Amino acid sequence: MLNIRFNLYKKTIISLIIAFSVFTLSNVTVIAQSDAEDTEIEYVQSEGTDFDSFIPYSQFVKYQYLGNGSNFSIKDIIMEYTPDANGVFQVTEFTGDQAKAFIYQKRETGLYELAFFDQYHDVEDLRYSTDATDGVDSLILPANLSVGYTYQSGYNNEAIRTIIDKYSIVTIGNISYEDVFLIEEQSTSNGQNMKKQFYFAPQYGIIQVDQIHSDGSTSPLMQLSHTEGFIGH
Repeated sequence: MLNIRFNLYKKTIISLIIAFSVFTLSNVTVIAQSDAEDTEIEYVQSEGTDFDSFIPYSQFVKYQYLGNGSNFSIKDIIMEYTPDANGVFQVTEFTGDQAKAFIYQKRETGLYELAFFDQYHDVEDLRYSTDATDGVDSLILPANLSVGYTYQSGYNNEAIRTIIDKYSIVTIGNISYEDVFLIEEQSTSNGQNMKKQFYFAPQYGIIQVDQIHSDGSTSPLMQLSHTEGFIGH
């Protein structure tokens, strides 16, 4: 069990925000390629493309994402309680001085979000809380990773996600990832239609999230910066 002390980590995150506040997303063009090119790019080789390897936030103790500055500049996600015998685990998301806890469960049919807690102040195992065991969940990633597959997501099935494509190579900045799935989400919020794209890479889970604008263009919302503490499956 990984139990991270909240107050100490909170101070660390504040220091990181100050240290990295000058950074914004750059070189975020996503390039889909059928074959790797001979360029000065760091390649992340795929170590298996089974469903387990695409589950977000489950392979490392810490994930750090860079935002475009509209909602956040730096977001850290840590594994707080590793999966139990039923595949239920808890991660905490730190954005500035705010923290949220999320409960996930890996099942044969996919990865589900069981609950989230906006007000999370002290380290606490919420995997077996009332909210996490009420039977209401959201399908985040299906076990059926087939291009063209469509599924409902959200606690009220308010979002529609479709696996749009699978790329041999996707390059983000100076890092290239192999065997990447592109998933598009359509949802409605306050009467407005919203579209997003999620890029999932083996071992790393979500590596970039883009917003799709009404004219079809995209802009990055966040991208994976680095990871720490490999856990594995």
